[in-house]
Amino acid sequence: MEHKEIVIGVDIGSRKICAIVAEFKEGILRIIGTAHQDSKEINSKAIKRGRINSLAHASNAIKEVINSAKKMAGLNADEDRNNPISSFRESYHPKTKAIVSFSGAYTESIRDVTGVASTKDNVVTIDEINRAINNACAKAGLDNDKHILHALPYRFTLDKQEVNDPLGMSGTRLEVFIHIVYTEKNNIENLEKIMIQSGVEIENIVINSYAASIATLSNDERELGVACVDMGGETCNLTIYSGNSIRYNKYLPVGSHHLTTDLSHMLNTPFPYAEEVKIKYGDLSFEGSTETPSQSVQIPTTGSDGHESHIVPLSEIQTIMRERALETFKIIHRSIQDSGLEEHLGGGVVLTGGMALMKGIKELARTHFTNYPVRLAAPVEKYNIMGMFEDLKDPRFSVVVGLILYKAGGHTNYERDSKGVIRYHESDDYTRTAHQSSPTPHIHSSPTERNLSDLKASSTPLNTAKNDDFLPIKPTEQKGFFKSFLDKISKIF
Repeated sequence: MEHKEIVIGVDIGSRKICAIVAEFKEGILRIIGTAHQDSKEINSKAIKRGRINSLAHASNAIKEVINSAKKMAGLNADEDRNNPISSFRESYHPKTKAIVSFSGAYTESIRDVTGVASTKDNVVTIDEINRAINNACAKAGLDNDKHILHALPYRFTLDKQEVNDPLGMSGTRLEVFIHIVYTEKNNIENLEKIMIQSGVEIENIVINSYAASIATLSNDERELGVACVDMGGETCNLTIYSGNSIRYNKYLPVGSHHLTTDLSHMLNTPFPYAEEVKIKYGDLSFEGSTETPSQSVQIPTTGSDGHESHIVPLSEIQTIMRERALETFKIIHRSIQDSGLEEHLGGGVVLTGGMALMKGIKELARTHFTNYPVRLAAPVEKYNIMGMFEDLKDPRFSVVVGLILYKAGGHTNYERDSKGVIRYHESDDYTRTAHQSSPTPHIHSSPTERNLSDLKASSTPLNTAKNDDFLPIKPTEQKGFFKSFLDKISKIF
């Protein structure tokens, strides 16, 4: 029987939880299920800025999303024991593993840490690379209550000469330069508890900005240098690449939620109505929208229980939003300047995440980032993936798609991951089979980390509905799709 592996990518955010179920079969990555809940359905006690605030509330929300995605994929045998396809697949995959996102709000980083290892027999093997990276991690001097999520190499020297990929080269002294991202161990332990209660086991943890960059950036952008900004509901997360390596990451406590808060306070209207105003009338275009200044909007007044309302000019609404968005870009720009890498952004600034869907945001960003190009990015721009539903071709889902691609080999070459495993590729670009090495000298390859260059686009998208800002999708309601999916699978088996 041919080998199959099921993996789930789970993106946990304050304003949205989403999951993708993917199947690795005969070297092909295929998405077979997806679901999400937006801010209206997530209990505010569960998650705040991506951090778990209540084990019970968070596990319920995450479990519901995962189960919906698994149901679409036909993996819930306990709910449909008479379905031979579902029963077969569930029995064949007794334990579901997940690649889970982690909020940059609760991480710290250490830049420019070095580690050294001497070679045996004058040849660099994966063992020497492993030891050099682990020595660098030890040199960082983190306390025992800290957990390394990513140790990301960006430079190697062999006998004091710089090399791109040292594996297999002759030499005696290997030195590696790495960027470390870490968090408190308690944060990891709480996340593990949540996922176990949700019925899945954590295979790996990836910070959200890193996952978003995997799904959206081109090889050229990473090589030239690029700032990728994942713009969410309550946070923005910045990742800067230079020379095809991550050199800087930063959490910024601003997001689209703050635009809604400003509207609510300054227009004296309840928050839910301010959110509706933002979605319906928001336009960040620097020159303003095509609407005339004389147009106005009637909105409920705070404290009146909907019995009173007042009228505000449309121009005032757009000015409030534009000013907050400009402030957001100023904060992002200051972080880019603080990185010391501003002069190395030949690839410009790439915006993704839910806030990137707001009308006019690219035009506004260009008025601020005048020295380099700005583009909006969604996962569809980078990879063709079998089963890539139309709903996923959306900046809101860059992180969750990136989680699946991380598993498939989209990670940094020779990265030490959240499990302490060195993940590596056979050549200097990752459009081919990837492997992983355990922290011990034992080396093994993973059949699920594979060539991404031959993936084919799906000819049967989930739907082609317009992607409105922060509006939910309910994939489990696509009954026609689900039925046709089972019909196709039944023919295979």
